[in-house]
Amino acid sequence: MVKRIKTTIVTKPRRRQRKTTTTTKFKQLIPFSRQELLRRKTQSNRDRNNFGRKRIQNVRRRGVGKGPTMTGMSQAGKEYMHCRINPFQSSGLLGIPDLSDQPRVVVDHRLICNFTTGDSGGFNIVVMPWLPHPLLVRPLVFGDTTWLFDGVHPILNGGVVNLPQYYFAPATFNEWANQTVNREATPAFIDTVNIPYDSKRFRFVTIGAKIIYTGSTLANAGTILVNDGNFTIEMTQTNNELFHVFEAGINDQVDYGVDEIMVQTFNFDQNFNVRSNSSLNTPMNTGAYMLLKNQAADHPWHPIASGLTFPTWVGLNDYCNMTSNQQDMLAFGKVSGYPCVQAVDPNFCPKLISIQGLPQGSPFQIELVYCVEYAIDPTSNIVSLAKQPPADVQSVQRVDTIMRDHPANLPLGNELVRTIGTTVSDTVSGIATAFSPFNHPQLPQRSRFSNRLD
Repeated sequence: MVKRIKTTIVTKPRRRQRKTTTTTKFKQLIPFSRQELLRRKTQSNRDRNNFGRKRIQNVRRRGVGKGPTMTGMSQAGKEYMHCRINPFQSSGLLGIPDLSDQPRVVVDHRLICNFTTGDSGGFNIVVMPWLPHPLLVRPLVFGDTTWLFDGVHPILNGGVVNLPQYYFAPATFNEWANQTVNREATPAFIDTVNIPYDSKRFRFVTIGAKIIYTGSTLANAGTILVNDGNFTIEMTQTNNELFHVFEAGINDQVDYGVDEIMVQTFNFDQNFNVRSNSSLNTPMNTGAYMLLKNQAADHPWHPIASGLTFPTWVGLNDYCNMTSNQQDMLAFGKVSGYPCVQAVDPNFCPKLISIQGLPQGSPFQIELVYCVEYAIDPTSNIVSLAKQPPADVQSVQRVDTIMRDHPANLPLGNELVRTIGTTVSDTVSGIATAFSPFNHPQLPQRSRFSNRLD
C-alpha cells in the first residue's frame, strides 16, 4: 500500500513597493572667468595625481614597498642627509651625528673658480680631498700660456726637470689664502702655518663640486669626462734631501734645505681618460655635479699638520708636484703662494675631470663646497662655539648606504632630483623639500620631478 504525501506550499505576499520621491537640486550656474576655469582644472588634475601617489606612499609605510623606511629619523639625521646629498644648499649645521663625543665646529668652505680655455682646448682638473688647495689644474698641452684662471695665467712654465705631467696649478680656499707662512730657513726648525680654529684633528662631512658653462650657447662645443680616482699616502716626514718648489711666475725654483719642511708622498692615479661604470661623459653646456665618495666604513678623525708640508708624487721625491703662485705679489709669503697640504683624508676618492674640445676663450666655472668638522680642544678660547649633535647611528648608517649605492657623477640640473632626491622623498617625507632642482638657465627644467617633491 502506497502512502500519499500531501505537500502544501505557502507563499508570502509581496510587499508593495513604497513610492519614493526623487528631488534633484540644481546649483545655481555662476559664470566663471577663463582664468578660474583653468585654475579649477589644474587643481582637479593635481588632486587626481596626488591620490595615486598617496596610495603608493601608504603602502610603503606599511612595509610592503621597496627599501628601508626612514620616517623615524631625528632632526640631526635629516640635517646630516641634507648636507651629504645636497651640500650646496646646506650651511654647516650639526655635522655627523655618530657616537663621537668630540665637540666640534662645522664649517662650509666654499670657492668659485673661473676658467677660460687656451689654445689647447681643455684641462685636466683634480678635486682633491685635502686642504687648503682643493683644486689642481693643468692644460691639456704642456706650455699652453693662453688659458686663464680668475683672469690671470697662473702657469708660465717652459719646462722644468722634463716632467710636466707632475705639475698642477693649485686653487686656494679664501680662509687660508692670506695666512702668513712662518719661514725658519734653518735646519731642524720646520716652517709652519697656522692651524684653523686651533684644531688638531678634522674630518670631512661631504665634498661637492659643480662645473657650470658660462659661455655663449652658439659656441658650446666640448665635453666633460668625470672619473673617480684613488690615491694612497705615506707618513709625513721631514725632507732628508734638498727639496724644490717650482715658481711658475718667474720660471724659477725655491730650494729648501734638509729638515726645513715636511714632505708627504702620494701614490696618485692620473688616468683622466679611462672610463668605468661610475664615469660621467656629458656635453660642456650641460655641466656636471659631483660628490666625492667616502670609502671608509665609519667617519674617523684625521690630524691637521702645522708644519709646512709639500706633496709629491711617487717617483718625484725631491720636487713638489704643484707650482707656487709667486707671480701674484699678494701671495708672497702667504699660504696661497705655497702649495702645501695641511689636512688630507685618503678615504675620499678624488675626482678626475677631463675637459676637451672647447674653442679658445670658452669660459666656465667650478664651484666647490667642503663641509668640514674641526675638533675643538676643551681649553680652546672658542670652545663655546663647539657643537655636539645628538647621536643617531642608525640614520648615519642609512645615509652612508644611500650615498654608496647612488651615482656620484651626474649631469647638472634636475637629474640630481631624479636619481637621489626621489629616493629620499620616498623614504623621508619630512625633508623632501630640501632637494629642489638646481635652476640652470641653459637647461630645460623638468617640472614633473620637482612637483613630485612638493
